Amino acid sequence: MTTTVNIPADNSTDNTENVERITRYRLRQIMKQKYQGNFNKKLDPNLKRDLKHGWLLPYIGQIDRQLWGRWDYWARCNCMPEHAYTRLKMEPALALLENRPIEALPKFVIEETLPKEPIPQIEWEYSPLVSKMLDRTLDSIPNSGTWRSWGGSFDYVRYFLKWAFYGFGHPKQPELPPEPRHCEGASMRLYQVFDAGLMLLFPEDYWGRIIPEITSKSSQQASGFYPTPLHLMELMTDLISTDMSDRTSTFYEPCVGNLLQNNYNKQQQQRAIFQFVVKL
Repeated sequence: MTTTVNIPADNSTDNTENVERITRYRLRQIMKQKYQGNFNKKLDPNLKRDLKHGWLLPYIGQIDRQLWGRWDYWARCNCMPEHAYTRLKMEPALALLENRPIEALPKFVIEETLPKEPIPQIEWEYSPLVSKMLDRTLDSIPNSGTWRSWGGSFDYVRYFLKWAFYGFGHPKQPELPPEPRHCEGASMRLYQVFDAGLMLLFPEDYWGRIIPEITSKSSQQASGFYPTPLHLMELMTDLISTDMSDRTSTFYEPCVGNLLQNNYNKQQQQRAIFQFVVKL
């Protein structure tokens, strides 16, 4: 059977960028059509793996390279050309000669460092497959029963997030977290069930959906946890990013709830990369 994919029109003048964008788009569409999800896979209770700090990062990086290209773009943003670095070192002297305040990052340095092409765009899309995968992932933590048990839901979520932080190489989680009581072998079960690639294929605020389900209204009011709906994020993004070509603008977003903004702002993109999940 032949898989057909509709490719959106492109006005880019950079042929290489155009080819990469179309290739990634085609791959995402094919994967979305083909992915079925092996949710009935039998887990191996005897599986042993020596998980190192940051073991997930190489996998995440390779998957992102194929699907979106955001991490490669971010890495290029941090590779300053030699002539731009020379200009940066000269900034204090130039500021003194020109009788002006010193710029922490002069405009010339920014312009010469940022890639010519815009930030690769993330297509935010909810998928019930991801919700099902995350539910099964959390269900794999206890030896019996479900993760939504009374009084234990947050413990299981916290354990999973610490486990994921360890896999992402977070400096504040240098050790593999201890498994909760009556959850012996949870780490290896998570290793077999959790599919970070599926979350990258269908990026969305899934934790913003899960946490309210296990939180009472009174708890939400006490903690102030109110996830921003996607349509409001879109409105905020349209209001803030009127100039889509400006990748260096800054803004105050006190609730840190607008994932969509990192499609247009480099600093927001960096935070999105490293804050892949929000630790409770």
